[in-house]
Amino acid sequence: MHPDNIVEQIKERFPDETTGSGSAYGQSWAIVKRDKLLDICRFLKDDPDVKMDYLIDLTAVDWLPKSPRF
Repeated sequence: MHPDNIVEQIKERFPDETTGSGSAYGQSWAIVKRDKLLDICRFLKDDPDVKMDYLIDLTAVDWLPKSPRF
C-alpha cells in the first residue's frame, strides 16, 4: 500500500486524533495526538490492509521549559 493511502486511512479511522499530515521527498507523515498513539500504532500493525510491522521513525518535540514539554 502506498504511504499516502496509509495516511488517508489514519485520517479516516481517527479523524479527531490527527492534527496534520503531509509528504516530502517521498516520505508521508501524520501528526497524531499522543493519547491515541498506541491505538493508531495497533491499527497500523494489525489492520489486514496495512500490515505495518516495522517502525522506522517516531519523533517528538521537547518544548522545555514550556509545560507540557512534549
